[in-house]
Amino acid sequence: MTPPLGGWSMSEGGPRGYNGWPNRETWLVGLHYNPESKEDVLMIKDFLEEEYYNICDSHVFFGDMIDFNAIDWRRLEASAEED
Repeated sequence: MTPPLGGWSMSEGGPRGYNGWPNRETWLVGLHYNPESKEDVLMIKDFLEEEYYNICDSHVFFGDMIDFNAIDWRRLEASAEED
């Protein structure tokens, strides 16, 4: 999956973000799940959202490790469309 290039703010890790993605959270989803279509992105989002909130409801520690709300799903969809 090719990371979308574009102008991100310096607060997101510089003009190219994190390894070419807007932030670390988005990069992790692209790296580990490698969605190839919008449908893949939606399926991954649904799966991860359920898992994330199930885990974080009982273990705050995991919520401190990754911010689910920071994942840029639109960038993942745009990247999947480009491939």
